Amino acid sequence: MKLSKTITTHEDVICLHGTIKKFGRVFTFNVYYVDGLLIDTGPMCVKDTVVEFAKEVQPKQIILTHFHEDHSGNADTLSKLFNIPIRTSSLTADLLKTSPTIPLYRRLIWGKELKAIEGDIVEHSISTDKYQFSIVKTPGHSIDHICLVNEVNGWLFSGDLFLGKRLLYGMKGESIPQLYHSVSNILSYDFDTVFCGHAGIVGHGHEALKAKQSFLQKLIQDTTSLYNRGWSEEKITKRLLSRQSAIQLFSGGEMAPKHLIHSIIKSISSKKSIQTN
Repeated sequence: MKLSKTITTHEDVICLHGTIKKFGRVFTFNVYYVDGLLIDTGPMCVKDTVVEFAKEVQPKQIILTHFHEDHSGNADTLSKLFNIPIRTSSLTADLLKTSPTIPLYRRLIWGKELKAIEGDIVEHSISTDKYQFSIVKTPGHSIDHICLVNEVNGWLFSGDLFLGKRLLYGMKGESIPQLYHSVSNILSYDFDTVFCGHAGIVGHGHEALKAKQSFLQKLIQDTTSLYNRGWSEEKITKRLLSRQSAIQLFSGGEMAPKHLIHSIIKSISSKKSIQTN
C-alpha cells in the first residue's frame, strides 16, 4: 500500500485528505475537523495517519455519517485514545453494536474487521462551542446515512451522499430511488461548500448536487421506461450503464452497475405490488 496525504483548511474546517494506492487502483478518504468535532474517522488501514492528525487537532467529540468501515474504521481507537464520545444516529448505533460483516474486497481495500462501537445517539442536531449543525437523514448509499448542515456558514458535510455528479456503478444494497429522494431533500437547505467523504472539498456544492439529482432522475426515468417496455434488468444495465469497471471484477460483483438498475426495478415492482393489493 502506498499512502499520500494532504491537510487543507477551508474557513474553520480542517481536512485530512488521503490517497491510497492498492492493487493498481487509487482509493481516497477524507476526515474533517471543525471546532472540536471530528466528522468521520477514515479506514482502519490508515490508523496511524488519522491518529497523528487527531493529535494535532485534539478533537472533543466524533460523529459518523454512516457505519461503513472507511468512515467508522478508527472511531473506537480515537474514542479511547482521547476519551471522547462517538455520536451516531440510532440506525448507525444499531449497526455498530456488533462488528458488521464486511465483504472481502472491502476488507482488502480498507482493512480488517470493524470493532463493535457504543455510540451516543443524536438525531436532530449536534453542537460545538461555535457552531450548530442540523442532522439530516439521507438514506440510499446506506440505510443509516446522515448529513450535517450549517446554513449560516453554507457548509454541508455530505459523507457519501455526493461522491460525484454521476454514478457508473453501485454497491450491493444501495437504493437509487432513496438516494434521489435524499439528494432532493438536502437541496432544500442553504449551502455552498460540500465536504465529501471521498471527493474532498467541493466548491459550488449546491450546483454539483443539483447535477447529481438530474442524473439520478434521468436514470430512474430511463430505467422505468425501458422496464415498462419489457426490457430485462441485464439489458437495461448494458444500455444505460454499459461500462464494466475493474472494481466490478475485483469485488466479485459486489460493486457493479447492475445494482443501480436493480434498486430502481425493485422500487417499481414494489409500487406495482402495493397498487395490486
